[in-house]
Amino acid sequence: MTRLLILGIGLTIAHAAEFMAPDFQVQTKHGNTMVNLDATPPPRHHFNAKAPMNVLFGKKKILPSESSEQRVRFNIQVKQLPDSSSDGIVSLYLCDDANTYCERHEVPVSVNPNSRSR
Repeated sequence: MTRLLILGIGLTIAHAAEFMAPDFQVQTKHGNTMVNLDATPPPRHHFNAKAPMNVLFGKKKILPSESSEQRVRFNIQVKQLPDSSSDGIVSLYLCDDANTYCERHEVPVSVNPNSRSR
């Protein structure tokens, strides 16, 4: 009986872990030697600029160059990327503007440093 109760509590906690906020958007701009990633929050939300934030390409963790509640920018040197086409994960904390919750969100990005902005 105790095991069933613990299992039931575990399932309830897992179900409650669903996100309340929609994911943020990431725009990618390619230059000759740099790739810029600009993250913006959805309407009525903001980033927690004091929380941990990074983009992860393989095992390479890159910290933001600029961060505020309305935008987070990663300026990434092409030579920092592991290969010519890299898939990464941007990890940021989103909060609602009423400050009733904050959640860690992870959004996948694909960067091709051989592309150039036009």
